[in-house]
Amino acid sequence: MAESFLLLSLGCKVNSYEASLLRAPLLAKGLVETNDPSKADYILLNGCAVTARSLQKGRQLVRRLRHLAPKARILVTGCFVSASPGLALELGADAELGTRDRGKALEVLLGSTPPEMTPPFSRLPYEEAGSLSDQRELRAYLKVQDGCSRFCSYCLIPHLRGPSRSRSKVECLREAAYLASLHPEIVVTGIEVAFYGKDLGDGTYRLPDLLLDILEGNPELARLRLSSLEEGAVDDRLLKLFETEGRLASHVHLALQSGSDRVLTKMGRPYSSAIFREKAELLLATRPDMALTTDIIVGFPEEEEGDFEATLRLAAEVGFSKIHVFPYSPRPGTRALKEGLREVDPATKKRRAASLLALSSRLHDRYCEKQYGTKKRAILETLSPSGRYFLGHTSDYLKVRFPAVGHVRGEVVDFVYRSENRAD
Repeated sequence: MAESFLLLSLGCKVNSYEASLLRAPLLAKGLVETNDPSKADYILLNGCAVTARSLQKGRQLVRRLRHLAPKARILVTGCFVSASPGLALELGADAELGTRDRGKALEVLLGSTPPEMTPPFSRLPYEEAGSLSDQRELRAYLKVQDGCSRFCSYCLIPHLRGPSRSRSKVECLREAAYLASLHPEIVVTGIEVAFYGKDLGDGTYRLPDLLLDILEGNPELARLRLSSLEEGAVDDRLLKLFETEGRLASHVHLALQSGSDRVLTKMGRPYSSAIFREKAELLLATRPDMALTTDIIVGFPEEEEGDFEATLRLAAEVGFSKIHVFPYSPRPGTRALKEGLREVDPATKKRRAASLLALSSRLHDRYCEKQYGTKKRAILETLSPSGRYFLGHTSDYLKVRFPAVGHVRGEVVDFVYRSENRAD
């Protein structure tokens, strides 16, 4: 009987991408994939450490995997390991690798001795770890960048993944062509894709250039989507792309974090609320169906009620189609914790998070209603649990449904958006 493997990830899409890079080489070695930990001979978990809750989930999952699969070889990788070296081994894993040694993951998972962990801030280029195409999925991910050089006061990611490093233009375009031959949609992803190209050559080949080359080089690709952006990436060249390239998805995830200038300064964010509003309005002006989603942290140390009200006002005035809300959690090693700022009490955080989530729901409904009667295009991705509908997403990332009868998975559907198409 063939040996089996299980790939797991916690946290962001980049983590999922990095874990999935091992699927093809493991299958090529004759192993079979399983979703049952108790049946796996090899388990890889790519863990997250972006919040205290993420670390807690990672600890619990490593213990659970060891309990369910006492004989499996377990490798833990990623930010979880870089944040707490040795912890995975204490919890029962057989080996661990940080964020800078993923090229060794296959051999370590299969039994090789892990290398000495590379420090996150060693000056190394982008680490190539192979190409990813999970042909079970219609949406493919193309990682073009790793690391971050911003050092926001609440964030550990620069300490865990090191400085921003761009993948070479040649490798990005090579993998994009491979993915475009197999998938109707590609998502360009990274830890902070706004930095793409700053460290390549003379720094003039940037994200808009890469996006344009992907689109022009792959006319068969139905859609190219950006995973997330910072306001600094919104420039004339990017805006021009949205105006002229219809296959570039009408959805941008633009992280706000706070609408208060006082709090933004304490967070170490490199913009004011006015600058963010200007960039958001420029994006919204490029297309009538442009959808902006965002991240907001509530309860940052010393956030007053007036600061939170400013955040609510800005979010409502921009008109985000969805808000991802994160109650602040202190992270050892971050500047916000070292400065000893006064914590916001848990009850206030909970109340503010609930207010923002309620606003998000209202804004989403308003955005959907504004789109009723407009022409849209959707890629049908999965069957609903009942089997009665196909579910998919539009360019502006609205989740939609169509009766299963008369449609097939992977179909690109042009339609007029109505309330009966909503699937959220």
